[in-house]
Amino acid sequence: MTRLATTFSPSRPALVAFITAGDGDTAANLDALVAGGADVIELGMPFTDPMADGPAIQEANLRSLGAGTTTADIFTVAEALEIKL
Repeated sequence: MTRLATTFSPSRPALVAFITAGDGDTAANLDALVAGGADVIELGMPFTDPMADGPAIQEANLRSLGAGTTTADIFTVAEALEIKL
């Protein structure tokens, strides 16, 4: 059975978290989510027109883009997290 299949089993609820990559210390935030018990983490890629999202995610996107976050940066952080898991 895959890790996702066991995460989404009827026997227990799953904690699914979302963060915008590049908004603050992404690596530390991901580590904290894992340590806190997140089962699934959605790592959002910032973009310039996040109107479909609420104000908190819109602001996170703007902060991330203002910090100069690139797609390559996000993949580097995601790869480092995968190695730790």
